[in-house]
Amino acid sequence: GVQIIGTVENLLIIRGRSILAGLDLDTGEARWYRPAAHSIGRLTLLNESVYLAQLDGLHRIDATTGRAIESRPWELVDEKPRAFTIDGSTLFLLTDKPAETAFQRTGTPLNRSMNNEAPSPASPFSRSWSLPRHNPQISLPPPGSSLAGSVYVFSRGILERVEPAAPGRIVWQRFIDGTNPQVHIIGDTLLTIDYSAGNAPGLANRLVAFDAATGRTLWEHAVNAPVTSTLNCGDIQIFHDAIGRVLAVDLRTGTRAWERNFGTGFQMRVTFDGTKAHIFFVSRLRSASHVVIDPPTGSTLSNRKIAAKTSTDARNAKPIAGGYYEVKINPINARYVRFTALSEINGRGWASIAELQIAGGDGENLPRGGWSATASNSETKARYDTRPQCVIDDDPVTWWHSQWIGAIPPHPHSVVIDMKKERLISALRYLPAVIVNNNGLIREYELHVSNDGKNWGNPVGEGFMVNETRVDQVYATDKSIVFESRSSPNQPLNVFRYKLDGSPAIRIRTNGSILHMKEPYFMVHEEDQLVVRHFDNPDYRFELGPHSHFDLSTLSLENDRLIMGKPVVVAELERKRFIVKPGDPEMPHNKAGVLARNGPHEIIKIVQEGDKVPLAYRFNLKSGQLSHTHSLASAESVIPEQGIQRFPGPILLRDTSSVSAWTAPLP
Repeated sequence: GVQIIGTVENLLIIRGRSILAGLDLDTGEARWYRPAAHSIGRLTLLNESVYLAQLDGLHRIDATTGRAIESRPWELVDEKPRAFTIDGSTLFLLTDKPAETAFQRTGTPLNRSMNNEAPSPASPFSRSWSLPRHNPQISLPPPGSSLAGSVYVFSRGILERVEPAAPGRIVWQRFIDGTNPQVHIIGDTLLTIDYSAGNAPGLANRLVAFDAATGRTLWEHAVNAPVTSTLNCGDIQIFHDAIGRVLAVDLRTGTRAWERNFGTGFQMRVTFDGTKAHIFFVSRLRSASHVVIDPPTGSTLSNRKIAAKTSTDARNAKPIAGGYYEVKINPINARYVRFTALSEINGRGWASIAELQIAGGDGENLPRGGWSATASNSETKARYDTRPQCVIDDDPVTWWHSQWIGAIPPHPHSVVIDMKKERLISALRYLPAVIVNNNGLIREYELHVSNDGKNWGNPVGEGFMVNETRVDQVYATDKSIVFESRSSPNQPLNVFRYKLDGSPAIRIRTNGSILHMKEPYFMVHEEDQLVVRHFDNPDYRFELGPHSHFDLSTLSLENDRLIMGKPVVVAELERKRFIVKPGDPEMPHNKAGVLARNGPHEIIKIVQEGDKVPLAYRFNLKSGQLSHTHSLASAESVIPEQGIQRFPGPILLRDTSSVSAWTAPLP
């Protein structure tokens, strides 16, 4: 915002977002101005000098001319200036390095008197150290990170790097603006994001990048856009909202690389395949587009409207001249053609057709003289002709319609054309009826042929006739987009999977929704059961148990292994085999708690019931056996965690007032 610094010699000294200026009090014109970007704290006017603090040092500016008089570097080694004030001849400087106290002293052991002797498998857990912190938040480096021996703790505006291995040590500490910043560890960079834009006038999202090893501030950046999510794309960090705004920041410098606005949509998801960014944008009309972006430049590499298919071998119709939709089939000889409507574009139960043309072997429409048409049902009480013969009368104004007066029979609705003799056919062409609200416009269809009008065999064509995909919910991975769609607000959900290669989305499930997914598996409800399915194998089905017993927030999929914490479940998905079977949800180890890995072959579940001492349950990942149960003496009230924790050494537990490290007995 703007700071009014003071007046001197008929000049008003003000600071804007990036400029310092002296304004003539009589005319309002600028007598002088100079850059003042990245200023720190509030500027101070003493006598006829303005004191401007920036990252490199303190600068004294002549308030009457705007010229720099002198500069003083901060000479700070591993901290950054945050604010300053001047009292007489004394300069007070506040940095981002907290003052050390008994509980905030870097470099010294957190527990100087601990016994480093490893406990036996039957001994209780031992507390390595405890760090008093108010409502602490713990962030862990990703697997394989060079920082895997550290954890990052945020509490009451202070972010610190802690080495949890006994006896524990605080490596560095920094002040962080914001009450609940997100912490992301990307390579050697620790990025904090305070999403404040929109919470109050003038607030911006604030990004600060630190050297994750030393805590040195690398850069700061303010994002005025109300973005709420972030995605790493190598040296580019993408920020986006959920409806259309995307911007990118160069992680090396903190400068804004580019910004795009795809409009105000219904939903948007962004994913990264290792090279390109993929944006799945759903408009307010619920149609979907796939935009491929070059992360360094933000330029569009491709932009496709999403088409959907009912199966991999489905034949979707394509719009052609004259308002027709064409379905091409492998040429086949037949006398009868049966065209079946399976659903309507608005989700209603009826169907309508203005004209049906059938193409011969040469692709031209066959002459329809002498042909006849019948239907599974027709409206017979309307004041105008809606007989099935209308679909072959060469009049696009007339149309056949299924029954709608008195009752609306549900789909399917079929029209059968008798060509009177066997003919070679290669395509069917459908002309929709022109009716208010597109009533009866066919969405999904099947096409059969026969030589006797009785034996129809398998469909020669099936899929979408008019393909208007209406997206309700979207899930994104680095390999595909999965979305739930329905033909109208009142219809059941269908699930489609769209691979990022631009091929049509394939329906993988009807009348259902996705509960959890991680390639190549997804989870659904089937009646009262929680079931695992496979994207690429429609016959795969692994039943876990009654869905009401499971808390999916505790679920983790590690390649082919499923691990869940409430209740404790371990399963090999490829073999459809339980290692730890779901047990009684009321058993103590199946209650809410902390689930952590203890080496490659063991998980530990820590649960606290009421005011009782927390108990640790150890499960062997090879045998599935519950091997030991240990008490955690002196532990405070444990806050349950989501997912599986992978701590670098001791298991970290947190409550509302501390973080503590517990050494697990050897498996």
